[in-house]
Amino acid sequence: MILFTGHGDIASHFSKKYLCEVQSLRNKSIAELENLLPGYDVVIHNAANLKPQNVAEAVNDNFILTKNIIDTLGRVNAGAKFIYLSSMSMLKNENEYLDPLQMTPYAFSKYLGELYTLACSIKNTAAVRFSTIFYENPAKDGLSNLLNTALQQGNITTINNGTAKRDFIPLEILTRYLYKLCTLGNGTQRIYNVCSGTATSFADVVNLLKLRLPNLVVENNQLENATDVLCDFSTTGLQSIGVEAFDLSDYINTYLNKLSTP
Repeated sequence: MILFTGHGDIASHFSKKYLCEVQSLRNKSIAELENLLPGYDVVIHNAANLKPQNVAEAVNDNFILTKNIIDTLGRVNAGAKFIYLSSMSMLKNENEYLDPLQMTPYAFSKYLGELYTLACSIKNTAAVRFSTIFYENPAKDGLSNLLNTALQQGNITTINNGTAKRDFIPLEILTRYLYKLCTLGNGTQRIYNVCSGTATSFADVVNLLKLRLPNLVVENNQLENATDVLCDFSTTGLQSIGVEAFDLSDYINTYLNKLSTP
């Protein structure tokens, strides 16, 4: 049985496809963890405070929880697989960390959790980082919000002519990769960058939208200090579990069809 340690879009979508349980472990005592964790073959640790106010809060809410789960699992169910949902926000590039002093409190807490996962006594562990997730939810990601705004209002605004790029990974594809990791054999401790391997600009998305919405009005804002987001990833590390090929435009059009349905 697979256990998610927190709720959220990933756990919710996964649970619709595969047999699993979702429980929030954020407020569980060590004794409660000791009673709970022996019942699972795979623990996917997704519980986290996504917006901690400072480093102390981030470490307490995210890293200490991760440490408690790993330490307890190692004592009561060391043969289980532990999958840590890490973050790309700690990275300088796909193979190199930022200087910890440059990390946000959230990124720093995920960095600590990743290091602890890879150094723990549990032999079957994975730290999984996702590129920019396409949730198909305007409240969750910029791509969904852009598509929804274009369809509902017929008018969108890009930043710097949409030159910013992202490596978009649809939630459905992400879920497939996560399930593959659940079924891997024992004895591995490694990092997986779950990505498409292709950088897509928002200008590319706008061009796709114009094919469907020829009267779409596109305005532009110029920002001198726009934040860059890491988008240059390779699928090489995913070849051992099988690369999931997909066409982002198909997922975009499917989402637009959903939005168009009354």
